[in-house]
Amino acid sequence: EKISDILIYKENQKIRAALIYTQTLNANFLDFIAVDRNLKHKNVAFALLNHYFAANTQNKFFKLFVEEKNQKAINFYKRAGFCFNHINLKFYRNF
Repeated sequence: EKISDILIYKENQKIRAALIYTQTLNANFLDFIAVDRNLKHKNVAFALLNHYFAANTQNKFFKLFVEEKNQKAINFYKRAGFCFNHINLKFYRNF
C-alpha cells in the first residue's frame, strides 16, 4: 500500500543531498529533504524537488509536514508552489 522512494544528488562519488518520499494511491508525501550545508546556494534542494514532481506526474496531490517555526522551509515550499492549509498537528512524547 505504500512505496518509499529516494532521489539523490552526488558530487565526486559522494551523496551530497537526498529527497525521500512515499507514494500512496491518492497522493505523494514528501518525507524529507537533506542537503549538505555547503551546497545551500546551488539550488540542489529545488532541483531535487523539481525532479520529484517530474517523476510523479501521475499524482495530483503532494503533501508534506513542516514545523510552524521553520520559516525558511515554509518559504522554500511556497516558492516551489505548495499551498498551506494551516493544519496543526501536535506530537507528544511520554518520556
